[in-house]
Amino acid sequence: MVNKPVRTTPEFDILVKALSKPKKYPKLPADLAIFKHRLAVGAVRNKRARGTKSAPVFGARVMDSSSSGGFRDLYFDGADERVLLHIDWRRDLDDWPTGLILRMLDEWGLWPLEG
Repeated sequence: MVNKPVRTTPEFDILVKALSKPKKYPKLPADLAIFKHRLAVGAVRNKRARGTKSAPVFGARVMDSSSSGGFRDLYFDGADERVLLHIDWRRDLDDWPTGLILRMLDEWGLWPLEG
């Protein structure tokens, strides 16, 4: 497995800040640090995100150490880095906002929109 640096987008950071409010999910920053390390070394189970066409976008579970649940993370797996794009409590959304994710990838120059 190839080690790749992991970075976040400003949108991802905003979502984490909102989810980390004291009474909501206070352990998220620590859980996310563990996840980022595991993702960097390629030790995360993932699956390709539906609706992202050929873009290398994957979903993975981030453990919530304060409960039995977890978060869903969406990330871009580029040639030189992995970029955290979206995170949500797994019961909050039915599916990932893939149209938005594809537009963001195009905006940031990570992956061009298709057709």
